[in-house]
Amino acid sequence: MKNKPDRNEVQNFYNWSRNYWIELSRSSEGEISYALNFGLWTPDTANLYEAQNVFWEKIVTLFGELSEKTHGLEIGCGIGGFAIKLATEKNIQLTCLDLMSEHLAIAQQHAKQVGVDSQIDFQQGNAISVPCEDNTFDFVYCIESSFHYPDKQKFLKEIYRVLKNNGIFILADITCENNRLVKFKKGNYFPSRTEIQAEIEKAGFLISKNSDIGDNVFEPLRNHIKNHNRGERSKLAKYWELVLYNYAKLSKQGKMAYVLFQLSKES
Repeated sequence: MKNKPDRNEVQNFYNWSRNYWIELSRSSEGEISYALNFGLWTPDTANLYEAQNVFWEKIVTLFGELSEKTHGLEIGCGIGGFAIKLATEKNIQLTCLDLMSEHLAIAQQHAKQVGVDSQIDFQQGNAISVPCEDNTFDFVYCIESSFHYPDKQKFLKEIYRVLKNNGIFILADITCENNRLVKFKKGNYFPSRTEIQAEIEKAGFLISKNSDIGDNVFEPLRNHIKNHNRGERSKLAKYWELVLYNYAKLSKQGKMAYVLFQLSKES
């Protein structure tokens, strides 16, 4: 088994679908979110842009108190939406890793436009070999990226290594009880919920919170994509409709979850 994500496989996938997601996650006024995640949907959420903001607020509450001296790490930062919003609103320092230079270029340009480029160090790198010293970060987060990592234990051990004692790690991603039921799973390594929890504990983390938010992710996003795709007959639009139909179906059957972990590294 490979120990780290296949960069070409990941790069080809995101280069194919990135612009679709940028358009999918625009606000009602046309503003770009610069986020590529599924969002967290509430009854009042009108679109993916709002769902991503709800999700951001949820994640931030799990970090605890953030001072200006706080230094965080994002693994798989994509085009930088979460990190730039965090640096803007919380005035903290961040290091952000992503495999793709294309993503980082977009993120760096946006950070400069917003005026937080001095607060964020965007670096090309992967989660299996984080280019940072031990005990560096006050908190770490990884959102919808770890499913690309075939070796979950190496990933978790790296996060444990670079996280300070008593630091917080937020892990948000998809789990699946039977990967044979997943369509279009090339490049995806979905663990079961029990498997990822065992890997987390094996790496040394204490699980503070563990929740499944799948009911507020898969089906509402599927509906949003269907509405967005009306009149659109491209292969890409059809692909995402089929993916979310599959995920929503598995979630209703109790075979897929979107799990949100708050983890800590105890001294």
